[in-house]
Amino acid sequence: MAKTKKLLMFLFLFILLAATIAYADCKTDFNSAKASYDKGDYADAAIGFRTVVQSYKTCTLSPEALYMLGQSLEKIGRTDKAIDAYSVLISYRPDSAFARRAQERIKALKPSMTQREIESAAQQAIKTEPQLSGLQKAGKTIAGIDWGLFWTVVGATAGVAALLAGWYYTRKKRKSISRFMTEIDDTYSSFKMKSRRCEAELYRLKDMVSDELKKGKIDENIYMVLEKRIEDYLKEIREQILNEKFGGLPSNMKSELKKMLKDEEISAEEYKKFEALLKKTEGMEKDEKEELGKMVKKWRDEDKRH
Repeated sequence: MAKTKKLLMFLFLFILLAATIAYADCKTDFNSAKASYDKGDYADAAIGFRTVVQSYKTCTLSPEALYMLGQSLEKIGRTDKAIDAYSVLISYRPDSAFARRAQERIKALKPSMTQREIESAAQQAIKTEPQLSGLQKAGKTIAGIDWGLFWTVVGATAGVAALLAGWYYTRKKRKSISRFMTEIDDTYSSFKMKSRRCEAELYRLKDMVSDELKKGKIDENIYMVLEKRIEDYLKEIREQILNEKFGGLPSNMKSELKKMLKDEEISAEEYKKFEALLKKTEGMEKDEKEELGKMVKKWRDEDKRH
């Protein structure tokens, strides 16, 4: 009995220490994500808040992190994913103050959405990302005092081991994500004065990120955030190329090109409209029209390929 008490005391202290470390890490990651959000770096903030939700399920900051994940996704234009995050929060953390705020956001984004639809959206989101559902319910224990104690010890030990393993994995994953974001930012900073080279390098990174997704090294949500960062830079570079090569375009053509590049992807309808406008636009030399047409077609083909 004395040995059992010592074992339980040691286990309790070990769990308490692990929980303290986990909360400290949770708070650090949350504050880092919040700092990115406050700076307007919503893509990086989404990564940070998702890490908190997935990795620190018992942390008291998890409901707020899930809400802020939805806010960050809204900011980068992923309203559908934001509604999923809000739905999970409402369904799995209904007593949280942030669940009420999430309900208000869903009403603002999709007023017609019913409670049943919210629950359905939450279930669908959990199927895609099981980590968002929070803690799983414990299974039944085997009858008998000794066996009960045994499985309690085993379960607690396994829980601590999983916590530490999760912490290590999360750290490793965040480091990998940070490396991609840094490479994307550094590439743009290094080559932005050489627009054509910068465009080629950004397409190379886009292919690399796509390969990482196919290999399972990053998930779809991380891919979405990285792709968004690349697309933002590509949009700026394309505008830069237009200004460098075709600074004297007619106002109607400038307006159409600006509108076409705004969505970061040239749709079939936009390209068709551009072709028609290019044919009837006056004030441009024939070779200038041909060069502009080839360039926009190249962008359209790249968008289709990715």
